[in-house]
Amino acid sequence: MHLEREEKYMEIRKADVVMDGSLYYLELDVTDGSIRIPLNGDNPNVIKKIFNKLILELKSKEFNYKLKELKDNLYYQISDEYIKQLNRELSSVHVELENMGMAD
Repeated sequence: MHLEREEKYMEIRKADVVMDGSLYYLELDVTDGSIRIPLNGDNPNVIKKIFNKLILELKSKEFNYKLKELKDNLYYQISDEYIKQLNRELSSVHVELENMGMAD
């Protein structure tokens, strides 16, 4: 008997460090464009909105981020570590959504 199994492929989305004036952002690709996480600012409400958007997108498919390139400067090093932690959290949340029957 041949059993078919569904194979899932995780989407890898692009991330980049961008500078706008004197501010640095971690820019993440999302379904309808991109979102920016401030790297040299402190606004918890912005971060909360960004994570809510990412959670909504996780309902339809699992994804992780990868920096387009890693340069030898502080903001790229910070972003690299941030993305590693973000990817762990995204994977964990996706599993929770599936376990609760909330994933599409």
